[in-house]
Amino acid sequence: MQFFIYLLFNILIASVFLSIYLLGERNLGNFSVVASLIFSVPFLLFFPYSFSMAVEILSTMAMNLLYTSRSFIYIGSVAVVLLITVTLHLSSNVSAGMALAIGVGISISLLLSNNMRKNAFVNNQQRGNLSNVEVRRDILQILSGIALIFAFFVLPQIYIKVTLVFLVILAIFLLNFSGIYRDSGLSKFIMSFERKNVQPGIGSLWYIAGVLLLMGLTGGTGALLVGVFCMAIGDSVATIVGMNIRTFRLPYNRKKSFGGFASMLLVTSLFAYFFFGAFYIIYAIIATVAESVSGYPVDDNFSIPFSVIVLRSLVLFI
Repeated sequence: MQFFIYLLFNILIASVFLSIYLLGERNLGNFSVVASLIFSVPFLLFFPYSFSMAVEILSTMAMNLLYTSRSFIYIGSVAVVLLITVTLHLSSNVSAGMALAIGVGISISLLLSNNMRKNAFVNNQQRGNLSNVEVRRDILQILSGIALIFAFFVLPQIYIKVTLVFLVILAIFLLNFSGIYRDSGLSKFIMSFERKNVQPGIGSLWYIAGVLLLMGLTGGTGALLVGVFCMAIGDSVATIVGMNIRTFRLPYNRKKSFGGFASMLLVTSLFAYFFFGAFYIIYAIIATVAESVSGYPVDDNFSIPFSVIVLRSLVLFI
């Protein structure tokens, strides 16, 4: 009976907001919404005692409308639904479902929404043009990675996931606010970390989505933290080395250098080996290769977690 109650409310919430979205935003990201509906179905099966299905659909619509006042409606709705979910039934399964739902919603929008794809394209074109900005971004990314990895070593995963999910919603709210009110102090502060002529936080959204996907699908701490380390620290080290030490370009991706590839592989492998054992070096290798072949429209903060998730699934299957 409880399952059917959650099922009914998931469908009800999704239907109401989907109707509002389609009536008010015709032809804006409709393809991504269709994809969101398709991907939402597994949430009913694997995360039955939560509103993850509704959260995934609402997250996609919020992202499609990002940097507009209408997005606040969907961001607020996600926050309310998450709060109700936590209040009614909190478990490891539910916390993973919430993280995965938002991660999938963000990813679908970044990959399939015309509006978000354009923003991501501009961000990709400006990558590496302002070295001082890139350094600030890398420092911030490294610090966030260290904080998250430390938290996983000292705190229960369920509380980390729930806290991070609400922090992500807050972050999306602040990015939306700063994108609308560009003269505000908040917007100016965020833009000090951004590349030229890009929307605030557009690059960070890939990173956020990647971390959430890892938390929702890897389960085990080893694969999860090697993936997070590779995204937050290994990738930043690769950027710093690639910008400051001249080495030849990778033959299969001229935007990536051998120095960046080697440095990322080295630091990620060392982390994997010393904290989890020699076997986890495989995750470091796969993640580094995935980063080296990435390029628009698939960001490395998507290709890295995707490769780790696939590898872990294969390991569990074998």
